[in-house]
Amino acid sequence: VVGKTRVRAWDAWLVIGLTVGIAAGVLFVANRSGEFETGSAQSLPMLPPPPANAEFSDNFNRSDSRELGNGWKEVRGDLEIASNELRFSRRDEFGKKLRGYAIAVQSVLSGEEQSASLKFIPQGTDSDPRFGVVLRYKDAQNYYALYREAGKGQTSTVRIVKLLKGEETVLGSATIHNVRSGNAFRFEGRAVGSRLSVSIDGKAALTVEDDHISSGLPGIYLGSQKDIAHRADDFKGTVSFAPHIKRFQSLNLN
Repeated sequence: VVGKTRVRAWDAWLVIGLTVGIAAGVLFVANRSGEFETGSAQSLPMLPPPPANAEFSDNFNRSDSRELGNGWKEVRGDLEIASNELRFSRRDEFGKKLRGYAIAVQSVLSGEEQSASLKFIPQGTDSDPRFGVVLRYKDAQNYYALYREAGKGQTSTVRIVKLLKGEETVLGSATIHNVRSGNAFRFEGRAVGSRLSVSIDGKAALTVEDDHISSGLPGIYLGSQKDIAHRADDFKGTVSFAPHIKRFQSLNLN
């Protein structure tokens, strides 16, 4: 008479044996030479991931704060939330006047093809104010800046700039009508493959080609050479990362 313990142990070995046999049979059929190769099971390829697409929007409708929250990371200068808008900070936490150009990137978005847009409300045209976005931001030394710089007369300049290894290159520029203090406009930047483009209020303003920076984070670019609280609102961003089959090598068992 066979005891229950021994029967269960035998059943377990039977399951293990069948599992090993099935795995060996699969490898034997896959390898038409009928010989096993060392490490062949470990070289099975991974399937390409599906396209990763993401959308993000922020209306900045929250309490006044020097911390932007909602996934934003300030990487240059200082921005703040005030009266349910995004604003360039006129002074730091110690009361010192601030000037220059601030950058905040959206840490939840990353990809190759991307867009970023905001509604800007200029507070004057003095001291070279810039209103725009950054695309494919990798770090402080590598990114694209797309912006509209207000002039002192009747025109403003749209630029697309590349910062690569800390060296700035103007990829293209265009002259359009100037901004008006208090008059809102929507600025949008896009990166699709090697093409970078700017549209203002839905109208194309500038397009260039450059392929040095392929992916990164989108974000906001805002400020001037004077402590003026220029305003922005209603950020919208999209990213996509299409799979590239060439990154995955097929397995050859011949």
